[in-house]
Amino acid sequence: MENSTRILGYYQKTLDLTDSITTVISDIKREKELKIERERKAKEDKERQEREVIEARELAELQAKQAEEQAVIDAQNAKVRLEQAEKNAALLKSEEAENAKKQAEHEAEQAIAKQEEAEKYQERLEQENIQRKAQEEADRKIHTARFEVKATMSKLKEIKQFFQDNQIEFKGIK
Repeated sequence: MENSTRILGYYQKTLDLTDSITTVISDIKREKELKIERERKAKEDKERQEREVIEARELAELQAKQAEEQAVIDAQNAKVRLEQAEKNAALLKSEEAENAKKQAEHEAEQAIAKQEEAEKYQERLEQENIQRKAQEEADRKIHTARFEVKATMSKLKEIKQFFQDNQIEFKGIK
């Protein structure tokens, strides 16, 4: 009887441990799945943000080009109006024609200023693109650092695991 009680207790402990191990294993699997899901979502968010930045940049470039083209057209129209006003002033030699001429000159100056501003904006966008491309090129390069770490064995294992999780290449020194 006493022997069967001990055997029964042993089997009961074994079953409890099996349940605990099963629970731990399922928790680990669930954590891994959650981690993979979080990484996937983070990657999708990052890609979406990059697409939005690229689209915004392209939109800004398109608007700058359109503004520059419109400024050129406005400047040409203002020059034509100025020439017409000068012809009218020469023909009519009236005060009204002179005022129209002055107004046309003022509009021409404003149109030229707009055109110059649009050209400067376009140049600035081009410079930003050059700088961005240079920064992206620098970011793509692999950098190497050499350092020494002194810590407990468990901390060193955590550091090693961190490197492996983030796919960082390292060489261990023993």
